Order: sequence, then C-alpha cells, then structure tokens
Amino acid sequence: MVNMPILNLNHDIPPMILWTFACVIALTWALIWTRQHFKYGTRYPPSPPGYALFTNGRKDCPVPPLWCACLEWGKTYGNILFLQAFFTRPIVALNSLEDATELLGKRSHNYSSRPKIPMYELMGYTFTTGVKFYGAELRYHRRILEREFRHDAALLYRPVQTEKMIDALYELLTTPEDFIAHIKTYAAAIILSAMYGYDVSPKEDKFVILSESSDRAFSEGPSSKWTINTFPFLRHVPSWVPGAGFKRYASSVRSVLREQLIAPYQFVVESLCHTEKDYDILQQVTASGYNGLYVFKSGVGTVRFITNEWTASSITNFLIAMVTFPEVQTRAQLEIDNVTGGTRLPDYSDLPLLPYIEAMFREVLRWKPIVPLGLPHICKEEDIYNEYYIPKETLVHPNIWAMTRDPTKYIDAENFNSDRFLNDAGKLNDDRVEYAFGFGRRICPGQHLASASVWLAMATILSMFTIGKMKDAFGDDIPLEVKFTENGILSYPLPFKCTIKPRSDKARQLILEAYKMARN
Repeated sequence: MVNMPILNLNHDIPPMILWTFACVIALTWALIWTRQHFKYGTRYPPSPPGYALFTNGRKDCPVPPLWCACLEWGKTYGNILFLQAFFTRPIVALNSLEDATELLGKRSHNYSSRPKIPMYELMGYTFTTGVKFYGAELRYHRRILEREFRHDAALLYRPVQTEKMIDALYELLTTPEDFIAHIKTYAAAIILSAMYGYDVSPKEDKFVILSESSDRAFSEGPSSKWTINTFPFLRHVPSWVPGAGFKRYASSVRSVLREQLIAPYQFVVESLCHTEKDYDILQQVTASGYNGLYVFKSGVGTVRFITNEWTASSITNFLIAMVTFPEVQTRAQLEIDNVTGGTRLPDYSDLPLLPYIEAMFREVLRWKPIVPLGLPHICKEEDIYNEYYIPKETLVHPNIWAMTRDPTKYIDAENFNSDRFLNDAGKLNDDRVEYAFGFGRRICPGQHLASASVWLAMATILSMFTIGKMKDAFGDDIPLEVKFTENGILSYPLPFKCTIKPRSDKARQLILEAYKMARN
C-alpha cells in the first residue's frame, strides 16, 4: 500500500502566502458585497446568502424550478429578489403583482425589450414576436396581431372554435384514452383553420406534429442546461467537437422551424390560386413597408405557437382539477344543466349565464400557470425602484407563480377553489388573473382567442362527460399522480391517465348528432 503524502499547510506553504491569499479573498468579497449593496446611495435588492457570489448550485439555492425557489426566498428576503450566479447576467425576480405592474407596466419604456438568448439564435427562434427586441419591427408585428386578435376581432373566430370543439367531443367519445392528443389537435386546429383556412386531420396531422416538435425546444431554449447561454462564445465551436451536442440539437430544431413557418404559408398561397378567397391579413402585411411575407409567417407563427401550447396545457390542467376535485366538477355540471336542460351543447351565448364556469376558468389560470416565471424582460437602462438599484441589462422576471400564491388574495392556494372569483351574491369579482398573460407592452396578443377556446372546452366537456380516476382490478380508484415540466420557461403536465365517460346516452346522442351536422 502506497502512503500518500500529507500536505502540511504550516510548513509546505509560507505563512506570508497564506495571509496574502486570505486577504485577497476577503478584499474580493468585500468589493463584491459593497458593489451589490450600495450604488448611488441605494442598494441592490436582497439576495439569498451566497447566491450572488459564485454559485447557483448550493443545496440551499434550489434553482429548478426557480419560480418555487423565489417564492420561498421571498418569504424571508422580500418580494424583490436579486440573483446573480458566477458568469451569468443578474436577475431580478418580482414576486408581487404590484411591483410587476409598476415596473413592467408603468415603466414599460424601460422594461419592454427581451434579452438576447444564444440558444434561441442557434435554433432560429429570432423570428418569434414574443422574443424580439423592442423596436419598430416589433411594434409593427404587434400592431398586426392586436388588430387580428383583439377582443372584438376574436369574436369572429367563435364559429371556427365551435366547429373544432365538436370534432374534439367526437374524438373524446370514440377514443377517450387518447385525450391528450385530442386536446392538442383541438388547440392547433383552431389557429390553423382561422389563420390559414387549413382543416387538420383528427390524428397524425403534419402541421400538428410540426408544432409539437418545436414546443419543447422553445420552452427549454433559455435553460441554463445549455452551456452556450452562459458562455456565448461557444457558438464558434464546431458541431463535431465533443460537448457541442447543443449545436447539433439546435440545427435539427432550426430545420423543423423553417418548415413550420413555410409550409402553412405555402398552403395559403396555393389555396388563393385555386379560390377567390379574400385573405385580409395576408394582403395587409404584404402591402406594408416592412417585409410583409416575413411578418405574416413569423407573427402568425408566433400566435400559433402560443395559443397551441397555452390552450392545450390549460385544458389538460382543467382535467387534472376535475379528477382531483370531483365536487367542483359536480357543481359546474349542475350550473350547465340548469342553463341547457341537458338537451343541447353549451355555446358562447351562455357565457353570461355560467358565472361558475368563468370562475373555474380563472382558477385554472391561477392554480397552474403555464409560464410560471413569465418571459424575461430586460432593463434597458439602470433604474431605481423602492430604493433598490437595478443595473442596466438586468433580466426581470415577473414571478407569476408567486403572484398566484399571494396569501393576502388566495387562501389555501394549492386548493382548487373557484369561489375565489365569486362574491357573496354569486357574481364574478374583478380579479381576471390577467397577469397570467404578461405585462405592459409584451402582454400576449392571442390571449382572447386562447381564453375563449379554453372556456368553450371546459363548458362543453363538462356538459357531455364525467372525468374521473382510473380503476384497478378490484374497482378501486387509482390515485392520480401528475408531474409537471420544470426545466424550461413553460410548465405543463406530463402524460397521465384518467377516465372520460359520457354522462348519459342522451349526451352520447347529442355529440353524434352535432358531429354529423357539422360534417354535412
């Protein structure tokens, strides 16, 4: 056995060197601490101990999921947190709705841009309206999108939404075990039909598959798991170099995105060649001073992605809530039956008569927000807020997860309770959970279309089906266990199993009749 030499610090290293080394460390720490806590007579927002120096990997600094970590840190350090790990850009997390509204809304001139994300650039996601820097091109994108998807304009899409919901009901009736695929198809079918006049196939549609393949890439693009986001110079490393797998992955995503943008547009062009359809949005953007075709492809492509993923995930969260809280399902079905009499499908005209369904929709937004940490804004110029100094180029995240867990507004926040949004008289209150769609000039332009799609799905599914737990061989309920993604900007449920059964023979008949009528 070989005895390894033991380093004797007292003899092998001169004391002067040890003292010098210790002083350098102490001085470095003092400078960093001073810089972080005092600037222009103010100080940086508080940080968890040790976070701002060298690490985001300490056991007491659980980054994934960061929105949960910030919620817990906020209980100790306040609603405005400053986070900066070694080699990374500083982050300010806003845990309160009031702070996010003030900075991202009222001071939107300074907080409306997006950060440069190297992995997005490699993937080709720079076309996306939601991640563009703030400027003339972005303003034009949003002007087009807001004109097409503002609240009154979104009403024009309701016939399409109703038609696609009937298709989804039929698929749920015939193959309920594939409910996740049916929900994704419903979400994609609405925007593809409304924007491109394209009628999706019930299963394995090429455009739906293209959308699904890019959803995960978009969600995980800003993740710290990609070393290029921390060390942007790695973009110059050849893809064959060991450890450069991120470049090969980005290349595969880029080819999918290119097809996802071009293929639907080509369908529109071919359709216009064979019909006399008046396609207003295409004519408007192509006549503009900007690259109109690019705006059409990228702007509409952005809304397609947002509404697809947000709509599908919200409906899936709704199903989870119905399985987990059956008493909520029973009460909602009673309200619907009182309006429809069980003799027809609910429709948008019933919306004012179904306050509990609207309250349940708002609770779905609150209970499991799809973008829990919000898309990052960037502080264009240094700022001072509540005596805290926010440096230039700081990433600012509205922690929507923390806002939905505000104990002063939402008691027992993990419980699904639609009554939060009803007053004592059973009327809806003023809390619309609008912060789930973003803030200021970067609020989601497709929110009205997506919200209407989710509301209709909730009302019609509950009117026709009962959602429940799976049974084991002995007929006992199998506990529902659902996991959510935590490593990207989106948090959506991973596949799970539940039962979706017609409430009655009458419900089955109504679905079949509605489907037959829609197809004739």
